[in-house]
Amino acid sequence: LGRMMMWEKVSPRPEVKGGPTPCARHRHTATFIDGTDKVLIFGGRGSRGVCLGDLWEFCLTSRKWRLVEPRGDSLRPSPRFGHTATYLPALDSLVVLGGQVTPGHANDHSFDVYVFDRALEVWRLVVPSVIPSPNSSTMLAALTPSRPPARMHHSAVALPNSNQIVTMGGVLTPRTKRKQYVFGKVQILNFTPAASPPPSQAQDGEEGKSSMVSTSRAPDGGNGRGYYEATWFTPDIQRNGDVAR
Repeated sequence: LGRMMMWEKVSPRPEVKGGPTPCARHRHTATFIDGTDKVLIFGGRGSRGVCLGDLWEFCLTSRKWRLVEPRGDSLRPSPRFGHTATYLPALDSLVVLGGQVTPGHANDHSFDVYVFDRALEVWRLVVPSVIPSPNSSTMLAALTPSRPPARMHHSAVALPNSNQIVTMGGVLTPRTKRKQYVFGKVQILNFTPAASPPPSQAQDGEEGKSSMVSTSRAPDGGNGRGYYEATWFTPDIQRNGDVAR
């Protein structure tokens, strides 16, 4: 209270004007990196409806843009918009979820999981395993838990001091119908520290995809490799909005 809140137009400083800048876009993501002066911009929809898949870093101190080119042959996300991009401090990584990958085709939604390691500047495709709800209404539901449906325009937020991302809502379209449906469930993506490294991941196809991801930040917050197992689970929500115990 008592602190004046003001808008300030932030633009490149005169001495850095003329440098690289991202093109105009909408339905992209802008993610502030905790503990730094950096903001990451990913994807969106550009002029004439083109889908974008570039990653830009903006420094709030120097007011410089930098196009982030992934190192090596890391598998990067396909161009998309209507996705989410959430920063997990524990992994020092950006986690991109879902979105629409083909403009003009309402049923081409995705809910794949890509993790961008900031230190190594590499993308990793992760296929989380699914944990059934402890209060599944049927034995079949408990034995065959469903993966989160493909969607766009959902929300995602990282829980403080954890390795969890909470997602909610979004627009999904069954591939057999043209009508759009709104998704209303809360689902949680959890990254649990693991002792063993993940298996090698293939660049194409299903073979080699893993529910584990390696990062440049160890689980204890120190330097060195860290390994995490990614899992989805759906909490049981009571009608009054409280999580079922």
